[in-house]
Amino acid sequence: FQYPNRNSFAGAESCCHSSEVRTWRELEGDRFTVIGGYESAADAAVSLVQLGKNVTVLGRYATWDSEHPDPSISLTPFSRERLEWAGSTGSVDLVGGVDITSVRVDGDTWVVQASDGCEWVSETRPILATGFKGSLGHLDGLIEYDEDGAPVVTEEADESTLVPGLFISGPILQHRGVNFCFIYKFRQRFAIVADAIAQALERTPRKPLRPTERWGCTWTTSLAARSPVRADRQDIDVAAPPATLLIGRAVAGPTTAVVLLVLPALLAVLGANQAAAWLDPLAVASTTPLAEGMEGWPGPLGAVLAGDYGLLTMGPLLFVWAVPTVLVYSVLISVYKASGLADRIGAALHPLLRPVGLHGRDVTRVLMGFGCNVPAIVATRSCSACTRPTTVGAISFGSACSYQLGATLAVFAAADKSSLVVPYLALLVAATLVYTRLISQPDARSTLNTLLIEPRAFLTWPSFAAVGAEARGTVGAFLRTALPIFFVIAMVASLLDWSGVLDAAGGLLVPAMAMFALPADAAMPTVLAAVRKDGILLLAEAGTVASLSAAQLLVATFLAGTVLPCLVTAITIGRELGLRFAGRLVVQQSAFAVTVAAAVGWASAAFGG
Repeated sequence: FQYPNRNSFAGAESCCHSSEVRTWRELEGDRFTVIGGYESAADAAVSLVQLGKNVTVLGRYATWDSEHPDPSISLTPFSRERLEWAGSTGSVDLVGGVDITSVRVDGDTWVVQASDGCEWVSETRPILATGFKGSLGHLDGLIEYDEDGAPVVTEEADESTLVPGLFISGPILQHRGVNFCFIYKFRQRFAIVADAIAQALERTPRKPLRPTERWGCTWTTSLAARSPVRADRQDIDVAAPPATLLIGRAVAGPTTAVVLLVLPALLAVLGANQAAAWLDPLAVASTTPLAEGMEGWPGPLGAVLAGDYGLLTMGPLLFVWAVPTVLVYSVLISVYKASGLADRIGAALHPLLRPVGLHGRDVTRVLMGFGCNVPAIVATRSCSACTRPTTVGAISFGSACSYQLGATLAVFAAADKSSLVVPYLALLVAATLVYTRLISQPDARSTLNTLLIEPRAFLTWPSFAAVGAEARGTVGAFLRTALPIFFVIAMVASLLDWSGVLDAAGGLLVPAMAMFALPADAAMPTVLAAVRKDGILLLAEAGTVASLSAAQLLVATFLAGTVLPCLVTAITIGRELGLRFAGRLVVQQSAFAVTVAAAVGWASAAFGG
């Protein structure tokens, strides 16, 4: 019950979750709308009717009419009897078969809309009786999920398919199509899981473990074991005090955590440089003759293939720089998540992040955004209600996805200024912290916003399966999504260049770029980066990159990467948190990015940068 399901549909944040109600007497009004159809919905309806209120219950399923004996499918007899009493008073209207898709505020009322177009107008804030979700979001990268979002476990002992020795239990599981309801049924699997752990420890279930063995060995098995498991494994030092590792120390811990956050990006740069040193000559040798042969081709075909923005001109940058960066970075982030190091980093940084409105647990989601913003934003469903908007804003603004980071490194390399990655990351982190502070809610910055998890998360050697699955997903998404869209962007830019539109638009955009002390050539990459962050690669065009100083290149890449979230990210934010929130976030992000870029641009110009 620690994780209320507050994000079931667009606009759900404007509702009140039933778990937030201390006492039903505190709610003002006479007519209420309850969204949900199971135990918490029945309890809310009955409690309000007892206070003389009128209630409309909107449920996806008419659980109150079901005679099914399985309490995972129908209401428990106790709740059904209570709801029948409420119905006999004439004060409750039960509406089943309703799939709620959105809630919007309309003046002093709330409009609840269903998938079939039906609407209900509520005089009071709708009550979300959508139940609770499990805590598996804290185990990102360690659990496999099916296409419906349900965790995939072994048939024999409910064990993770990615991390051997990690067992799952509770109502979130399904077994052969049967729900493990939270009333009692999931307890039937306790003995099976216990037996599997006992066998891994080479113990019989009948032989009790001593307290120290139960604590040490059981946790070692459940979080770090590999089959077959030995009872004397030392993968997890559960008995050691938090200060045994540098990241657990009060003073050195936050500094270590910051270094660990930056380390993957720096290693990705080094790895990309090494890969490019080998790949670049091969790419140049294979594409240059083709490009030279196509330069004289008539019309737009030659421009698309071999022009300044052509596929043969810009394409090698993607493969030589972006792909190695994405590969190295995704592997490193996967190691962080699968080993538990991401949780340690979050715990160490929580005291520093709370004043800007973030939670230590939110670091994991922000890290996910460096692979791709979309799954990171979806993962914020497990954030607290007060920090989720801030976390989404931090991901949208400051999580340089693999496309953005790879393209940025490619631009720096094309300009022979790879060392710019350090000030670029420093500027991005500093701006993100200030931005999140400005958009955060006061509750998120409260001293009461404590870390509700064990500060010393268990560490283990990451399994190849978990790291491989995570890295394959990120790289696969990059190849499936980034390549086609980048080619489209390059083709559009080539046609605009060939037709003279870019030159004409340059004159119009000169005043806009002058705000940032940038030449007009930087305008088109900035605009296209709003669609996909791959558009930043257009800054690597020979004429453009030659016209930019180091400071201007830093400002241009920062502005192109932050002025707007990419189109797919913006759509995801709208779907998760509502169009109004997404629109407000886009305006806030654009205004802040423009302000920072202008300040840095003119400051560097004033000091001769």
